Amino acid sequence: MSFRIQIITPDAKSVANRWKAQYHDKEQWYSPERKQIYEQLLIAPNDAKAIAKIIGNDSWVGETCYGCGEKVLLFMEFSQYEVNSDSESTRLCFDCLERAADALRAVKILLPKSEEKGNG
Repeated sequence: MSFRIQIITPDAKSVANRWKAQYHDKEQWYSPERKQIYEQLLIAPNDAKAIAKIIGNDSWVGETCYGCGEKVLLFMEFSQYEVNSDSESTRLCFDCLERAADALRAVKILLPKSEEKGNG
């Protein structure tokens, strides 16, 4: 099992570049609205809420926590293999990790000392 802690820094210009790659072919924009959003992103502050407001949703900023389903900028990603590989991984935000740890602590007191770390 491997894991990494990831902090996403909202970057409006990076989002703008990805937006352009998605909605602009080599010659034109797919719609005038998409071009307008791109132009607004180019001058937007590096703020997740501002970026989401311009786009109309938060799908371009942050990652989804697999525990609560919220978009988050700070999370821990777990994978059976290497986190950067193509293997499936799970992302959990701080609050979900904290709830999971609290639940484990609550159950841990019920285990005999010899079984606390899975020593059966």
